Amino acid sequence: MNLGLPILTDGVHLVCADLFTLHAFADRMGLRRAWFQPGRHPHYDLTTRTAAFRACENGALLGDCRQVEIVARSAR
Repeated sequence: MNLGLPILTDGVHLVCADLFTLHAFADRMGLRRAWFQPGRHPHYDLTTRTAAFRACENGALLGDCRQVEIVARSAR
């Protein structure tokens, strides 16, 4: 369910507090589910500048690493 929570990136990681929304966004970007890092701070790695740029073009908000960490920690 999309709870209206933003997708956030620091240019390297892609996060959202709602994992369903995060996975749907990543699918639309063409990111493989296998690239998802579930651990303590669930995220997708954006391994190229192009991927980070595409994330922002598709609506991800640019944040700093601290903001990304806070959102990732709250993911459910």
